[in-house]
Order: sequence, then C-alpha cells, then structure tokens
Amino acid sequence: MEKEIAIVHVKTRNEAITIGALCIKKELELNGYNVSICTYAEAHKYKLVLVSMTSTWDIFDFYAQMKKNNWQNRKFKVLLG
Repeated sequence: MEKEIAIVHVKTRNEAITIGALCIKKELELNGYNVSICTYAEAHKYKLVLVSMTSTWDIFDFYAQMKKNNWQNRKFKVLLG
C-alpha cells in the first residue's frame, strides 16, 4: 500500500516550511510514509495533504487557494492544523 502524503508549501510565510511541519514530516517518514512538499495546485496528486495554520492570514490564504485551485471537488483528504 502506497503511503503518499504532502505538506502544502504556504507562500504567505516567506517561502518557509514551519519547524512544526518539518517535525511532523520527519516522524511520518520514520514510520514508513513518503512525505513530499507541494503547492496548493499540486495537492491533487496526493492521498492526504497537511496544511499548517499558524495565523489568521493562513486561514484567508487557505480559503483563497482552495477556491482558486477548485478544491471543492477534490478526491484527496486535507488535514488542517
């Protein structure tokens, strides 16, 4: 069984992946999961997408990107945190 997960690269954070997201990525990889970094537009390529929320601006960005990339009809699961 393929264990394909991605963490969304949120551009509102100066091109950075949060330390917390990197820690989660490392733990998942240690447990046998293949974890990639993707954009909102590439999210459809994965079974599960993790989106880190660290501020109110991330929520606004998530909503805008969800609409822009047609996530309403997605086939993948999204975990916000």
